[in-house]
Amino acid sequence: MRELIGFVLVAGGLAMLGSLAVAEIRDWRNRQHQARLQRIERGLAQAQQRLEVLALQHAAWLQGRAHEARKELILESFRASQEARNTVDAEHR
Repeated sequence: MRELIGFVLVAGGLAMLGSLAVAEIRDWRNRQHQARLQRIERGLAQAQQRLEVLALQHAAWLQGRAHEARKELILESFRASQEARNTVDAEHR
């Protein structure tokens, strides 16, 4: 009988120890998972910041190109109107 009680106590102790080990492993894995998620989120936030900077740079470049194109169109329109006026003036002489 004592042997049975001793066996039950040892088995219970081992079961409790196993349960604690499983809980500790589960908690460790959860901490590892959370740390990984935080690293990924930091990486995504950094990538988003870089993309925002790049988008602003491209927008500024495109605005500059559009401004230059508008200037060229205005100049070309002015030249064309001058040529047309010169042609009309030459025909009336």
